[in-house]
Amino acid sequence: MFLEIINKFANLLIIGKKTKISRTIFILIFVLPVIILAIFSIYLTYNQYTEEAIQEKKSLAFLSSNIVHERLDGLINFGISLATRQRFIERVKNDNWQEAIKVFENLLNNFQFIDRLVLFDAKAVIKADLPPATISVIGQNRRDKSWYKTFQNKRKPFVTEIYKRGAIPQINVISVIVPIKTGAYYHD
Repeated sequence: MFLEIINKFANLLIIGKKTKISRTIFILIFVLPVIILAIFSIYLTYNQYTEEAIQEKKSLAFLSSNIVHERLDGLINFGISLATRQRFIERVKNDNWQEAIKVFENLLNNFQFIDRLVLFDAKAVIKADLPPATISVIGQNRRDKSWYKTFQNKRKPFVTEIYKRGAIPQINVISVIVPIKTGAYYHD
């Protein structure tokens, strides 16, 4: 039956007087549906590949954020382990800030991910820094910084947002803020 229909259309195209009409009918019946099907297929394939690419990017972003989160949590734990050293706490209790930071002198050589250590009192006044800034920042107050306001609210360790550091060179940094507990209270 299908062959009969094709033969009739072929005869119309070859022999018929109304070849323009028969060609148009042939195109409408056979060629146009193929073109529409091809366009629809391309559209569906494009949407499918786009959705797969978006899902892949979402998965990668999720995994990357988990890795960064774990590393930042590791930095917080590292900071807590430093802030709980007995020798360090005793020196902070006695307001001997320069001696307290000397406890960590070898730290910068052993841990390349630490760029700088700064000790602040509870009022955000810089008491000691390691390595010492080219232009001394000891005694400067950082109470206006967003990380200090966050610390005042939380009173627990956290990682700051990216900010431009006060010491030269003024580069973008993050900080791990860890309060120093001397006994049951934070040191003032």
